[in-house]
Amino acid sequence: MLADRNSISAAVEALKELGENNIHTDIDLGKISLPAIDGIAALNKAVALLDKAGIQVAEVALQQPTLDDVFLSLTGHATEDEVKKK
Repeated sequence: MLADRNSISAAVEALKELGENNIHTDIDLGKISLPAIDGIAALNKAVALLDKAGIQVAEVALQQPTLDDVFLSLTGHATEDEVKKK
């Protein structure tokens, strides 16, 4: 989660090299998520890229993907249940 959710666009730009097509954002929360194939190494690289771009991070975490996350990554869109929640 970013300290300033207005910096989402800049953060996505900074993280492009980690998988531009797999970056997902939640502007309301200032949250960015992307697959971390390399686990902690990918997390460290993401934090370093954001730091280099001068973007402050409020919270960072590794988490296992949910079934909805997997569905989104495979199909490119949310499940019907996720769409109905919004």
